[in-house]
Amino acid sequence: MANPNPDRALNADQEPTCRPHVRGLMLPCPHCGDAAAVLPTPSPDPADSARQRPSVQFLIDEYLRLAAPRDLCPEFLAFRHQCLARFALHMKGMHAEDCLPYHLEVWIHSNPQWKSPSSVANAVGSIKRVFNWSCRMGLIARNPFAGFTCPTGDPRRPMTDEEFSKLLRISPANFRRVLIFLKFTGARPNELYRLVWENVRIDEAAMTGWIVIPPGQHKTGKKTKKPRRIALVPAVTKLLLWMRRHPPSSKQQDLLLEILYAAGGRLPAAEAIAKMRKHGPISFSMFYKIRRQAGIRLRRLGRGRGTLYELAQTPAEYLKRQRAVGHVFLNDRIQVWDRHSLARKLARLRKRAGIPNGATLYGLRHRFGTNAILNGVDVLTLSKLMGHAPINMTQHYVHLAEQPDHLLHAMGVANGLGMRGSVCLTVT
Repeated sequence: MANPNPDRALNADQEPTCRPHVRGLMLPCPHCGDAAAVLPTPSPDPADSARQRPSVQFLIDEYLRLAAPRDLCPEFLAFRHQCLARFALHMKGMHAEDCLPYHLEVWIHSNPQWKSPSSVANAVGSIKRVFNWSCRMGLIARNPFAGFTCPTGDPRRPMTDEEFSKLLRISPANFRRVLIFLKFTGARPNELYRLVWENVRIDEAAMTGWIVIPPGQHKTGKKTKKPRRIALVPAVTKLLLWMRRHPPSSKQQDLLLEILYAAGGRLPAAEAIAKMRKHGPISFSMFYKIRRQAGIRLRRLGRGRGTLYELAQTPAEYLKRQRAVGHVFLNDRIQVWDRHSLARKLARLRKRAGIPNGATLYGLRHRFGTNAILNGVDVLTLSKLMGHAPINMTQHYVHLAEQPDHLLHAMGVANGLGMRGSVCLTVT
């Protein structure tokens, strides 16, 4: 049955009823004239009010709920969440439209733990990312921090041969392997400490090999959708073969931890040594080295002659202790390196050797790129060796201005001389 009046709706029994949009108005119904049947206007949603004039906390919450990437490395993801939480606390109760670059500058100065310019830049980038996303979603009209710039530090430089030799001479065995691997592969430090044996392919007959890192486990994998391939020269191949055949021993550390855990987390050092000697000979110096590598604290009980020392570690600390499984490069405690432990180790070695702070592990990557160009590798091939998606990124790792001999030879080739040496010109 057709409905002749579009303002009336028919129910299942063909009885006319009022349309919802008519009932929602504060007017009498045009069909029945009953003003009492008019429904009240719904109250506004608090979320709509927050979207009309959003606060900083609202923008951060929405970004983390809808747009925060989950494929970043855990340590950088934790750093970003920490930055956003601190900024939300600093800007508590402030609306996004009232923010000024001044507020971001004050927030940076209130976090003196970020000492390096790169840490400050990463923190500011995390904040800008939230406001840029909010602009794209239409939550705010503009990003108040769009023009904010951070002070830049000194650019990275290649590590010199003299600095590398000094570090190699005083480094322990496990850190020497780190230096050698980075020197001959040009790999990123994070690719080193995340490397696992299942990604290593070695041809023992040819003494060569490859490291194949899946797309989801390296820096440019999200953009390129391709694995990262690192070619292995014989020096690195021999090093990895030796490390595979001689894995670090952790039996004594595990034994000490089991003895300490069985005792409830506290045990006199002399008693711990006596229990370990039941499983094999061990000296006092070896015991304290094992204790230090296992991360067990040593407490002093009393003072004076005959002082007792107690090993202490709570069961929770024992259970949270993470052991490396399948990783290639391990530290003294037979645990996986991270960027903080590598930086601390390098800082101590630099201080001992009298090397300036500009010598960093990333400087070995810059050294690799510069030497590759000096030895005739073209930029396109070098970008593949270093794992760069755009070629222009590779140019940041090439430092030819500090290579006068190479520039002099190139000038000779450009002028058709084809020889290395100085050119004497007479100007009249």
